[in-house]
Amino acid sequence: MFIGFFYLFILFFAVSLSHWLFAFLTPFLFLSSAAVAFYMSKFGIVIDAQVIAALFATNVTDSQEFVPGELLVWLTCSLLLSLALVYMNFSVSPKAPKGTSFWRLCSAVLLFMAVYAVFDRIYTIPPSHWFLPFNPSVSEAMVGEKEVRKLGKLIWLGDSLGKTRKRRTGKGRIEYRTKNRDTGDRLVVYAGKADFSIISEGTLRRYDRFGQHLLTRLTTRRLIRGFTPAGFLPFNYLGALGEFVVSRYAMVNAAGALKDISLLPSSLNEKTSKQLAVIVVVGESARADHFGLNGYQRPTTPIMEKTPSLLNFADAHSCSASTTVAIPCMLTRMTMSDLPGEYSSSNRKTYLYQQIATEKSFISVFRKHGFDTAWFSLNYLLGRKNAPISMLLNEAETVVFRNETEAGYAEALDESLLGKLDRYLEAHDDRLMLALHTRGSHWNYSQRYPPAFKHFTPECAERAPYQCGSKQLVNSYDNSILYTDWFISEVIKRVENRNAIIFYTSDHGESLGEDGIYTHSVMSRREQRHIPLIIWASETYRGLNGDLFDTLATRRKNPVSHDNMFHTILGCSGITGDVIDKELDLCSPPG
Repeated sequence: MFIGFFYLFILFFAVSLSHWLFAFLTPFLFLSSAAVAFYMSKFGIVIDAQVIAALFATNVTDSQEFVPGELLVWLTCSLLLSLALVYMNFSVSPKAPKGTSFWRLCSAVLLFMAVYAVFDRIYTIPPSHWFLPFNPSVSEAMVGEKEVRKLGKLIWLGDSLGKTRKRRTGKGRIEYRTKNRDTGDRLVVYAGKADFSIISEGTLRRYDRFGQHLLTRLTTRRLIRGFTPAGFLPFNYLGALGEFVVSRYAMVNAAGALKDISLLPSSLNEKTSKQLAVIVVVGESARADHFGLNGYQRPTTPIMEKTPSLLNFADAHSCSASTTVAIPCMLTRMTMSDLPGEYSSSNRKTYLYQQIATEKSFISVFRKHGFDTAWFSLNYLLGRKNAPISMLLNEAETVVFRNETEAGYAEALDESLLGKLDRYLEAHDDRLMLALHTRGSHWNYSQRYPPAFKHFTPECAERAPYQCGSKQLVNSYDNSILYTDWFISEVIKRVENRNAIIFYTSDHGESLGEDGIYTHSVMSRREQRHIPLIIWASETYRGLNGDLFDTLATRRKNPVSHDNMFHTILGCSGITGDVIDKELDLCSPPG
């Protein structure tokens, strides 16, 4: 903390060189720092580029839930303190001895540091934990290496832990430390209390033995080891703002380098596509063998099984076992053969975060032919997992990411997209292409559906999938599929009286403990690549495009994959031309 004071001292000295610069910057820094400190306390987060992106994208109405009355108290106190410093700086007489202004400012900064020390204690710890000292009489840990490693596996969902080390701090406290070899994140378990901290990317988040959040603070490193101002207010959020600007610029720059496939020859059947609504629903972590439509023994898709004009492709496969790769496969002409060989054949969790798309998506083709285009997503805009997808989504005229929905910051159900869908359909009665990127069946499964869909019980209520019994885990997962069944039916209801076609597929599947493997990102696992693919068409669409729908129906039992999605979505929408590969278009007649 005192190193942080050192940086603050340098900052205040720099701005004090000009009265007017000091008068402008001091209130700004105090107010913004107070706001950041408040949200660190309230939500247990540190302001980073992702949060800055959410801030810029959130409108006034949606942001009201994040502006409680407590924040005004913080801002008021901060403003009064900053104005006091400004007054002290301006009150120095021009006839005063040289250096008087500087030393008076030093005194003020020392006072500020004292206040800052108190605020630092308060904003990182909830009131119920204020001023509770660590029990110095405890000299040995109540946990050992075995328990620490078990906790690490629960947190990081795998066995990538480094060696566990026991150390005594300068205050006589015993700590156990281990490290995630894949990410570099560290786990610290404290003696006597069994509290633990997770240190990740310069942020320390501390929890009690029950997993309740106690504090969030930026970590400190010694100056001789390269300690930088980025670890302290206000430098952290100013750096985050810079990171946001750089990330946005990089995303725009990367998108500009993509080949514009809309320039390729293509045409639209104006008659059959009149007022056509094309809706693409992107699921998450849904595996085909848990859909009742595909013969699963449980009734997980009761509504879709009774829905007329719904085509189910039972032998569908994803091009990847992770979202970052799968979505570009769906949106562009990229196929599984374009993936690096070492990635596509991997039999362990493998991640590919770099930009893999080289062309624009089908969104650009729809725009070329006069379709209104929109993408509503429950994912974030920035971050290495999201950026390769976001640069393609930004081709749409309307793009809504997770922070812009009615969903809360910490949780989001798929139904939160329905309100946006309703308003968009009401405002657009001409041709449109709209995509809904859901959270589907992503872990934690029990949080993916509301209480009304707790049909299969008991559920998994633990923090990690392999902490649950097999029955509980499958129950929660199946409930999420049941909720997906309802969600798709709600989307169908909204367009059943229009000229409309709906495509539903998942980015990848999911492992539920088979051979000790959980979740996804393992390319060699069949259950992580076997996905649902469902296409529904309205009566109006079938009347105008009977030949296309009949062709689709004849291919329901064919092996299909994400390779088909780009071409099929365009082809079934009445678009033809060089941009489409007829061999991959399921709506294209054979021959």
